[in-house]
Amino acid sequence: MGHITVKDTILIAASPETVWDFTQDYDRRPPWDTFVREARVESESPRVVWIRSPSMTCRFRYKLDDRPRRTSLAIADVEPSWLIGGGGGSWVYEAEGDGTRWTSTATVAVDNRVAWWLLRPFLRWQLARSNRQAMRKAKAMIEVRPT
Repeated sequence: MGHITVKDTILIAASPETVWDFTQDYDRRPPWDTFVREARVESESPRVVWIRSPSMTCRFRYKLDDRPRRTSLAIADVEPSWLIGGGGGSWVYEAEGDGTRWTSTATVAVDNRVAWWLLRPFLRWQLARSNRQAMRKAKAMIEVRPT
């Protein structure tokens, strides 16, 4: 039916390698990313990660896994799929001074026509809010870790 995309950027006082390693470690993901309640890496090459969120399960199927510069993935195998049919995202990690400029782009595909028309503003707000909060939590956790 339609897609909702949000984009956010944050500067983290750590190297791109440090930010990449922290954010791409699915054992560490649940404390800072509320979308990820549970995760299990099913394949390393290409990387496929099974995810349980508060409202669904899905798989992140990586299309690009270029440490420490960028990732992109497709969201697939969504259950239940009455609202969200898939989506994707990308993360870019750019060195800036002694830190990293981390940019996150997230897209969800809304398959339900009624939900698309009625809930689109709320879904966009919720996706943007969740994305921004996760990035801020990750930043705080990375910056307090001893180097």
